[in-house]
Amino acid sequence: MPQENPPAVSPPIAGQGLAAALPWLTAELHRINLLHESGHRPVAIQQFHALASVAVQAQRGDLTGRGYIIRGRTADVSVFRIPAQQRPDKPIALFLPGLLTSLLLTAARVLAFVDQFDIVLCELPGHGASSEVAEVSLDAFAAEYASLLDSALRQAGHLFVIGESLGGLVALSLARMRPDRIRNVVLLDTPFHLTRPDLAAWISESWRFNGSRPYLRRTCIEIMGFDGRIGIGDNTTNRTR
Repeated sequence: MPQENPPAVSPPIAGQGLAAALPWLTAELHRINLLHESGHRPVAIQQFHALASVAVQAQRGDLTGRGYIIRGRTADVSVFRIPAQQRPDKPIALFLPGLLTSLLLTAARVLAFVDQFDIVLCELPGHGASSEVAEVSLDAFAAEYASLLDSALRQAGHLFVIGESLGGLVALSLARMRPDRIRNVVLLDTPFHLTRPDLAAWISESWRFNGSRPYLRRTCIEIMGFDGRIGIGDNTTNRTR
């Protein structure tokens, strides 16, 4: 049965380091997922974003983060800002992560850029608190972020976009859609050869560990060009399976 008063995220221990905080973060994430499954979606998303702020503070006790749900073109986009309040002397950089990434770990990774940029971390459609989109393609994903630029960030001026792995391909599509808004694109380990064996092996292993989800399988097939559900030896470009 749904809980009457869902518990809030416990206070963080700032600066203890992500490795030390990871067991607690993992347990909290599991609890929040159960909360979501029990019908408390708004509260679960609020606590999920609060947990990402805990992950940030575990690495950098001087920083905070804040999560939002912003309507894109057709889907709800989960957005996490680091730091929570905009700094007028810093340019804004959108960070677009890769397939199967966790907001908690990604929020900690992007701290490498936080002294140069205000980070707006956007979860991919169908990941974390972002909802799914009907069309699964690089352009469809980018269109959700283009809508976000036109609404929530319309006053921001020229932006940087940092794309990690699959997020790098989405970033390039976004830059093509909004050339007047995107100043620079930074690519991190972007897989231009989408069916390279090491990438396919990692996705297949993650698939077996985390459990197969139909939407993510569709993303693998229609964008990455192979079926993440099957083993590496059978992963060839096959978009009809």
